[in-house]
Amino acid sequence: MKGYSPEKMGQRLRQARNQLGFGLRAFCREYNLSPSVWCRLERGLQTQHVTSMVTLCEQFNIAPTWLLFGVGPQTIAQDAAARLVAQVQEKKEDFWGWKQKSETIVDRIRLTDVSY
Repeated sequence: MKGYSPEKMGQRLRQARNQLGFGLRAFCREYNLSPSVWCRLERGLQTQHVTSMVTLCEQFNIAPTWLLFGVGPQTIAQDAAARLVAQVQEKKEDFWGWKQKSETIVDRIRLTDVSY
């Protein structure tokens, strides 16, 4: 898969765990995970099924594209906010395009409106 690297994903998992303020054992104890499995994930020696990865992303608020490919914002909230900003920007551009078109039409009507 282009852009995917188990080693890089493992580094991002470690980064996310560290940002949560946990050491490996405390983290695994807190979330009922196997320390040996988690360690292999962080080292890129083991991968997870996609459903397990989605669960991890949801549980730790990690954006899947960031975890898998290192692309985009790190957290789901940042990812959602970025999508919302893009949608608002798109709607804003649509609105201004519509507004300019409507102003042009109104101007043409004014020019052709003849008072008798």
